[in-house]
Amino acid sequence: TFTTIGYGDFTPSTYCGRTIASIIGLFGILATALLITVLSQKLLMNRWEKYVHSFVLNVELAKKRKIQAANIIKFAFQVWHLKRKNVSLSSVLYLQAQRRLFQSIHSIHEIKQKQGRQVDNCVDQIDIISVQ
Repeated sequence: TFTTIGYGDFTPSTYCGRTIASIIGLFGILATALLITVLSQKLLMNRWEKYVHSFVLNVELAKKRKIQAANIIKFAFQVWHLKRKNVSLSSVLYLQAQRRLFQSIHSIHEIKQKQGRQVDNCVDQIDIISVQ
């Protein structure tokens, strides 16, 4: 079948037919490649769009970081308050507060890493060359 689509019940049998089928198949492949290239270029963000996108992501990460910093303070105060009240270190309240504190610390480390990667992704080779 033409360009291997179908059941194979119709195939070119002469050299001229095979040549024409091959040329048309190659033309279809080239047209598809051109279409994909044009669409991918249209969907790519330009330099300023990348800056705006990274700025918005960085603002969101900064908000999350502030929330986690507040949580760290809150849970550290809870742990300190429970220790001060001489609550058993194996009590449910103490363990929950301590677990939340450690989760918040872990979350803020992840957010810091994401912010660092965000800054690294924002800098292009053009920016590096222009600085030098």
